Amino acid sequence: MFGLAAFWLIVLYVGDEISYDRDNSNATRIYRVAQHARWNGNLMDVALTSAPFAPHMKARFPEIEATVRINMEGGGTIEYGDKKIEANDMIFADSSIAKVFSYTFLYGDAATALQKPASVVLT
Repeated sequence: MFGLAAFWLIVLYVGDEISYDRDNSNATRIYRVAQHARWNGNLMDVALTSAPFAPHMKARFPEIEATVRINMEGGGTIEYGDKKIEANDMIFADSSIAKVFSYTFLYGDAATALQKPASVVLT
């Protein structure tokens, strides 16, 4: 009984890992850059790189069609006119995000999304 339960847990885990982000139309062509390093004798494995990394990679490797930098900043205040919204789940991204990932926008247009400073799209 324990073996059968372990088998199904493994199947569910692998299925979830394989399906990650497959809803994007470009899923088979999207790669994530990760940093693997040692810092004071400790291993560091993070999906963070410095801001100039993406444009440098795109300039150096012609097979890279597009890059996008995503910053999970956290929260902040959005102001529009006299209205203010406190949001705790904002993500900052390059305007190329709509070229790399396929999103359905509730507000904003994929062709012009995030091309101007302080612009917003809602997904």
